[in-house]
Amino acid sequence: AEYESDDDSDKELSGGGRAAVKLLDDSVELGTSLIHEGTVGQRSSLYGTDLRVDLDPVTSLRGEYAQTRSSLLDSGADANGGAWLAELSRRDKDLDSRVYWREQRPGFGLGQQSASETNMQQLGMDARYYLSDTLQLSGEVFRQVDVASDARRDLFEARVDHREGPIGGYGGLRWAHDVFSDGTDSSSPQLLGGGSYTTYQNRLELRADTEITLSGDESLDFPTRFLVGADFALLPELTVFGEEEFTVASERSTAATRVGLRT
Repeated sequence: AEYESDDDSDKELSGGGRAAVKLLDDSVELGTSLIHEGTVGQRSSLYGTDLRVDLDPVTSLRGEYAQTRSSLLDSGADANGGAWLAELSRRDKDLDSRVYWREQRPGFGLGQQSASETNMQQLGMDARYYLSDTLQLSGEVFRQVDVASDARRDLFEARVDHREGPIGGYGGLRWAHDVFSDGTDSSSPQLLGGGSYTTYQNRLELRADTEITLSGDESLDFPTRFLVGADFALLPELTVFGEEEFTVASERSTAATRVGLRT
């Protein structure tokens, strides 16, 4: 981590760590974390605790709670905030599934959290079923509620993935329904599809994805989208990628180019 200061007199300490104890043949793990960030004008500390319990060889229960306390120059800002997570997951031979419930309050974190998750409570589940080595079914459903305004989003997504040798493809459906703080609502059903082709000794992958809004109201979060890209493995754990993405909506259409390295 790197921090910048205006002059040599700006001296603050930042650091953190985690300690944990495992019990009952590693089937239970209890941990605690502390992170302190010292910057000029703001000192923040994050305290957290986490618990994992293996109910059986394929089923785990996990819980997390964390609290942030900050000293801010802006007296009107929320200096304290908490977040918690409860999750039950199961991974057996053919089915991976997870049920979760989480919440994040304003003022939580050290600046790394997404603003869209602030003051949000979310309850959901996702699952993936392996019909064979080449065919998979997956789905996700959740409800996200803004605790301050009672605005909410319900989302359902299902897709099927198939791969034969170097060629892969998928298709699916997404439905999102938003209820806003003023009582109005909108729905965004979408058709999902895409494919990929791997070549050059499995080092080069060419891919394309699309999300097409079928009817209803256009959503800024789920616009009609087209993407083409390529990934090339420079090393076994280092990949260079490039992609071009276009989104189409009545209020705003965008075009974006991304190039980078992925590990």
